[in-house]
Amino acid sequence: MPASPPKWRHNHWPARSVENFVVSFPKSGRTWLRVMMAVAESQSRGVASHEVVAEWLAEEAPRLGGKPLLFTHALSVPAHEPVRGMDPFLEYIEDRRRLFFVRHPRDVVVSHYFQVSRRARRQPDYEPGSIGGFVRDPDRGIDRVLAFFGACERSLRIGSGPALLLAYEDLHADPTAGLDAALAFFGAPASSAVLALAVEFGRFENMQRLEREDDFAHDNRRLVARDPSDPESFKTRRGEVGGYREYLSGDDVAYVEERIAALMPETFGYREPGLAPTTLATPASV
Repeated sequence: MPASPPKWRHNHWPARSVENFVVSFPKSGRTWLRVMMAVAESQSRGVASHEVVAEWLAEEAPRLGGKPLLFTHALSVPAHEPVRGMDPFLEYIEDRRRLFFVRHPRDVVVSHYFQVSRRARRQPDYEPGSIGGFVRDPDRGIDRVLAFFGACERSLRIGSGPALLLAYEDLHADPTAGLDAALAFFGAPASSAVLALAVEFGRFENMQRLEREDDFAHDNRRLVARDPSDPESFKTRRGEVGGYREYLSGDDVAYVEERIAALMPETFGYREPGLAPTTLATPASV
């Protein structure tokens, strides 16, 4: 029998009527997954891909197969949200269908730095400063990322609802298989032809072209470069695995590795560089 939802409430918590979720930390590649799923949805509706992609980029809970699919960061941002809020949020949705989309924390913290320093609106009481300082910031840096992973691990371990763990690295290595798994998990399987079309639309080069040309600027700001002359200000910034070493000093990398060794749940497989989760499915994905 599903556990009762926690008594504490938050104004950003979803309605109980929402049954499907994609949960991720910012800068994990979620927009890429969202766009490919939107293209697959467009084919099932018989609508132009561009039209449904625009809809999915503009809405927090677009419809997949007629049901809302909420993309959420589970209170992992903004920085003023207490870290302890992640657990009750995930407990609140633990009896529902959840896809946890994860990425190497080393790459995430670097990409998140560029999101905060180059894309997001500046906060009057916060200056991002150097990347090394950002990495060490307990409210925004690697500790925040790892707190999110810890909350997800606990939710996957004790949650009663169906769950799927999908790694950015697996999606990067085989986007067709990863997309197929995600769509099937939400009850919206696609043919091989539709999967191929969606993967082609979601190619890094096409995503960056759409961003550079402001194709969706009138619908939302999710896929629009803040400064087209600055590649680091793009939402589709690098699309790489392991690119963090180009930005972090030796001391920064040592600090990140120390925090990962101390805080990363072993089941996620990211404790060693290059070792992503080894399976797409978790024991709860039934």
